[in-house]
Amino acid sequence: MGTRRVFAFAGAILVLCVIASGCSSPSSSQSSAFSKPAQSQIGSNAVPSQPSPAFAALQGDAAEEWPNEVYYTSSNYQAKQGEVVIPGVPNYVWHHGCAPTAVGMIIGYYDGQGYGDLIPGEASLQTVAVNQTIASDGSVRNYQHFEDYCIPFDADATEPIPDQSQLAPPSQRHPDNSIADFMQTSWSKNKLTYGASLFEMIGIGFADFVKSRYSSLHPTFRYYDLEANLDFINPYSLEVWNNVKSEIDHGRPLVFCLKNRASGEGHAVPVFGYREQNGYPEYLFWLNALDSFNTPPLWFPFFPQGDYLVGAVVVFSMDSPQFLEIANPVGGQGFPMGTPVSIGWNSKGLTGTTKIEINALFGNPFLWETIASGIPVEAGSYQWGALVPPGKYRLRITSELDSSVMDITRDSIVITEPIARPTTPTSTVLVIEYHYSGTPIIPPQPNTGSWPSPGGGGPLW
Repeated sequence: MGTRRVFAFAGAILVLCVIASGCSSPSSSQSSAFSKPAQSQIGSNAVPSQPSPAFAALQGDAAEEWPNEVYYTSSNYQAKQGEVVIPGVPNYVWHHGCAPTAVGMIIGYYDGQGYGDLIPGEASLQTVAVNQTIASDGSVRNYQHFEDYCIPFDADATEPIPDQSQLAPPSQRHPDNSIADFMQTSWSKNKLTYGASLFEMIGIGFADFVKSRYSSLHPTFRYYDLEANLDFINPYSLEVWNNVKSEIDHGRPLVFCLKNRASGEGHAVPVFGYREQNGYPEYLFWLNALDSFNTPPLWFPFFPQGDYLVGAVVVFSMDSPQFLEIANPVGGQGFPMGTPVSIGWNSKGLTGTTKIEINALFGNPFLWETIASGIPVEAGSYQWGALVPPGKYRLRITSELDSSVMDITRDSIVITEPIARPTTPTSTVLVIEYHYSGTPIIPPQPNTGSWPSPGGGGPLW
């Protein structure tokens, strides 16, 4: 029996894929348990003791080596009346993380839609090249994603074991070349164990991987937080459902982060179909497990039943005529609290104004505090006072005319303790008395005033 550990750091949403056999893992043998929608923390874990034949794909073999297996794709799914399904979305098994594997299926779909340089060779089946695209494997002489970030193997550890994300500077690691690299999956620096990803890195992983293959494109992404909005039907959840339908109508598959509220476990899955049964919306997805090559796609209700819900939705676009890109800071730098930080951006096809927000790393990924708004897009920069408590933060810039046009820093910026402010020295005062008629002279007194607090009222929060 495998083991399963859940990691929740300061409210951050992790993508926690459970793949251990005999646990609450999303394996095809347990698909009957998935009769209701599922939830998100985004995740890890151990290899099953008795892998299915499809698991050999994780060892670098191609799926076509098992001719007796049935390999489903969305193209051979027979949609029924009232069902809208995107054809051509491949079905891959879990490879070093559910979030990069889910995005890998999205990438595999677009590879067959005219973007053939995304994955070398055939992408409809899980070949060696597909696995290398999801999360690259190397050797003791040629470190790739697995060697840099998954070793030491810490799937069952109670705390992440430091890997190269903490132990070596970027110049001494392999260049980012897979979705898991751009998504920072398994990075101990991000408090992640093997196979785990931060939710907020899913869209970034997609966009940066696409740009690594097509530098002229401007891929975009957008997040919808649903965890607090799906306990009942409300205008926001209905708006998100309508957006989900619109994306699928336009041939753009999505990623859902599913969450089990009782256990705290979660899973990232690719979604490529929808239907409405007696007025209740349902979505179609691949299970994204170790042995799910021969598992047909599953339908789940969009609104929660019992302990299961859609925690979040990620929408992708391969190219956009409008974009915002943060030019600086790129992340990784440190700034003393209260020191001006120059935030710069590039844009195309946009008018109007932008707003700049900040989010505490390892906190709620949907809790963004506005630090400036109403800034003309063409200004291209903004001086921020960095009046926030010391910690790690991400920055986001968003068009105020179209919130789907945005960008987020890839690495956190670090706000450190403020630079020690000099105090006015207290000098020794020599008192000289004069004797004369009239009002006596009062000797000068030392200056005992103090520096005002930042901003006149302390930190921003």
